[in-house]
Amino acid sequence: MAMAFAIHNEVGRFCDENVYRDELANRCKEAGLIAHREVQIKATHKGFQKDYFVDLLINHSAVYELKATESLTPDHHRQVISYLLMAELTHGKLVNFRSPSVQHRFCSTTICHDDRKKFACQTAGCDSSDALSQILREWVIDLVNDFGTRLDRSLYRDAVLHFSKTTGPGITDVPLNLGGRVIGQQKLHLLDQYTACHVTTLDTPAKPYHTHL
Repeated sequence: MAMAFAIHNEVGRFCDENVYRDELANRCKEAGLIAHREVQIKATHKGFQKDYFVDLLINHSAVYELKATESLTPDHHRQVISYLLMAELTHGKLVNFRSPSVQHRFCSTTICHDDRKKFACQTAGCDSSDALSQILREWVIDLVNDFGTRLDRSLYRDAVLHFSKTTGPGITDVPLNLGGRVIGQQKLHLLDQYTACHVTTLDTPAKPYHTHL
């Protein structure tokens, strides 16, 4: 962090993110640390693949995610935790160079991959006669058994979208009707012409969310 503070003081807070990443990596190497930039993490499942890139990996063990934004957000923290879980590492740090003084937060987890594969599938209210929904549910269970829980929502969403490309139109603009009037177009993920799919990760009870959907 002393190096990060020095870079912030010397080059200011309005540079692009890659400038801070490259300079911090160079200074880490000069100090005798092992620093790798843009380390790739591949998430794959039965023909689906999504790539992630860690800004800095220090000494093969610590993930550093660097930002040039007005302020750090909970989404940034979740991003680092997701990287740690996928890489099966325990410690990371968020560093923001855009703020007037350097912001930095520790991100740590002790959850292992086996723990993330312990989940329950609740199917109350599901229509067991709908073959497509049944296939999707089985595919999602298989996906979560592979990836585990607690990862970034976009990973699960993109995997389900990849699967559904063989079944229906995918992301489609659908007319929204209110009182007999079309009030606009809403993008929906359609499995077929009658069935929409929505993927989310919730920390709160699902009932109000379900009502709005």
